[in-house]
Amino acid sequence: MKTKLHLVLSIPIFFFSFCGWSQSDYWERGTPEDAVPENYLMSEGGEKLTLFTLQEAIFQEALQGVKKQPFSDFTISFPDAKGRFAQYRIRETPVFAPELAAKYPDIRSFTGYSTGTTPQKIRFSYSHNGLQAMVMHSTGSDITFIEKVGKEKAVSAVKR
Repeated sequence: MKTKLHLVLSIPIFFFSFCGWSQSDYWERGTPEDAVPENYLMSEGGEKLTLFTLQEAIFQEALQGVKKQPFSDFTISFPDAKGRFAQYRIRETPVFAPELAAKYPDIRSFTGYSTGTTPQKIRFSYSHNGLQAMVMHSTGSDITFIEKVGKEKAVSAVKR
C-alpha cells in the first residue's frame, strides 16, 4: 500500500515540475551577436537593458492553449527587468470587432495576472510583428515594457 501511494504521488510531482520547467523554454537570455544596434542596448536613464531572445515557434504553440474564457490555470512566463521570470495566468482578450478578428486571425491580445506573491497585471499582443507587452505592478507607479528591438522580431528588451 505504501509503495502504491509513493508511486501515485510521485507521478503528479514529476509532471508539475516538468510543466514549470518548460514554461520558460521560449525565452533565452541574451541575443545573437549583431542582432541589436548599439543604440538599443541602453535605456534613456543610461541603464543597460535586459535582452531576451524569444523562441517564437514554442511561444506560439503555448499561446494555442489560451482561450477567451475566464482565467484558468493556464500560465505563461515572462521576464522582468532583473532577468527573473514571473508566471501569469492568461486569457485571450480580443480588442478587434469579430469581422476584423476573422480577417486578421494572427493578431491576438491577452491579459494575465501574476501567480506570485507580488500582484502584477500583464497586457500583451502577439502578431506577425512579434510580441509587445506591458506589465503593471501593484504599486501603480512601475510599468515594465517588453518590446522588440533591432531588426529581428524575436529579440526583446525588458525596460522600466
